[in-house]
Amino acid sequence: EEVPHEFYGKTVAEADFRRRYGISVLAVKRLTREGHERRFVPTGEDRLQKGDVLIMLATDEALSKLENGGD
Repeated sequence: EEVPHEFYGKTVAEADFRRRYGISVLAVKRLTREGHERRFVPTGEDRLQKGDVLIMLATDEALSKLENGGD
């Protein structure tokens, strides 16, 4: 799932996916400036960027809630 635009520039902690949506972020896939794919386990302090892809553990209901922007 690509990071929704409303989370660009926020930290993982600020996005609060677990409390807001019941989603656990397991990893982030990000392209480097050189175009290489980088995968990492994020900390709460990592800032989300446009183009980031989140690897998540979530129910279909939780993903639908995230996609629809519902709190």
